[in-house]
Amino acid sequence: MTMNEASARLSPEDIEELFKAPIPRARRRIAAEPETYLIVVPGTDQLTLQSRMMTAVEPDVTAMRHMDYQAVTDSSGVQWHELTIRAGEDRFAAYQVLAVVTELLRSGVKFHDAVPVAVGALRELLARRARLSEEQQVGLMGELLVLEHGLAVNPNETLAAWLGMDQEEHDFVFEDFDVEVKSTRSEDRVHMIGSLKQLSAAPGRPLYLLSIQLTGAGAAHEGRSLADIIGALRSATPEKWHQGIDEKLKRAGWHDEDADLYPTRWLYRTKPRAYLVDSSFPALTPSTVADNVPSPQLIVSVRYQVNVSGLSSTAVGQPVQDLVEVAE
Repeated sequence: MTMNEASARLSPEDIEELFKAPIPRARRRIAAEPETYLIVVPGTDQLTLQSRMMTAVEPDVTAMRHMDYQAVTDSSGVQWHELTIRAGEDRFAAYQVLAVVTELLRSGVKFHDAVPVAVGALRELLARRARLSEEQQVGLMGELLVLEHGLAVNPNETLAAWLGMDQEEHDFVFEDFDVEVKSTRSEDRVHMIGSLKQLSAAPGRPLYLLSIQLTGAGAAHEGRSLADIIGALRSATPEKWHQGIDEKLKRAGWHDEDADLYPTRWLYRTKPRAYLVDSSFPALTPSTVADNVPSPQLIVSVRYQVNVSGLSSTAVGQPVQDLVEVAE
């Protein structure tokens, strides 16, 4: 395979050949000035651009989910920039990002300036890290706290019951009852209800709203971040369960590589409480809307807040009973 370093790029076939090379590490020079190489490790999805360091200023890639950077010094004392992309299935698209960086370097652009320009040109591959909103973080934390407690009491039933990340109507469907977990940072138990069906009980099945109040932990020793509780869940469960747990976390928007975006550590503000969602509970459901609103079929979506602070809490069955307190 030959290539004019002044103009030509590698083809998709060239890239695949490198990944199929019968060697532990394939390294190919793609520019002479500055000296620059493309490195791939067969059996992985990673491509690395290695370029002789002309300036020690490093590019900022912390906002890029699929990209890493390091400055290295080889055994001869030569310093190199190394930019690595985790390409997934689209290796050629990743190579194109590195090819743009190479062309910019050859035209005299500094490495730390070339990287953001190349990323901007191919933003679709290197989408910026999407951080969960605070509301989403609090909601996920509350749901994982219930999951953790239930796993300690009855792991098999709890894991089977956990449906929250599957976009089902209720977060947990236990053997004899359903639970909708709602978390808030507010001083009152004010919770956002996202649809008419969220507090609609299935026929013959009790439905409970489990209210969790969280607050920032600051320096408190017992505070935990999202990464802390996710790590604890993995440690407390058999490895055969991890794939299912990880898939649900991914659907919730969690990515392990983004853990540094969530440094906040949380504490319970109060002990959780459960509320039976019955005819006396202030819920908007398809039936209440149909009975009280003209032309209910014209209502496209409903989102509302409910304050349950003044309601009497109730006991709820195992495996979550010991998590809640009952108060009049």
